[in-house]
Amino acid sequence: MTYQDHVVALTKGACESIFRSARAMPEDKLNWKPLDEGRSTMEMLREVAMSPAWFAPILQQRGMTEFSEEDMQKGLQLMDSWKSIDDCEKACK
Repeated sequence: MTYQDHVVALTKGACESIFRSARAMPEDKLNWKPLDEGRSTMEMLREVAMSPAWFAPILQQRGMTEFSEEDMQKGLQLMDSWKSIDDCEKACK
């Protein structure tokens, strides 16, 4: 197994684990925020789902990629469109 294969396997395992953990939560708690100041499980799942789109260009270009304000707004709108664990998992894959 190459180093890249190992990293891919670890990443897939981590993704499977976070979505499995989210599915184990009561559905009415997915949008709950601790002290109304923290982030909800759904907010975190949306970020996990968006991460491949953020990091793929960094890996492909072997360096940081500049994101414009417009790019960030488009990303936030896309994330807001994911309403369920299944939506987030599908986007992540």
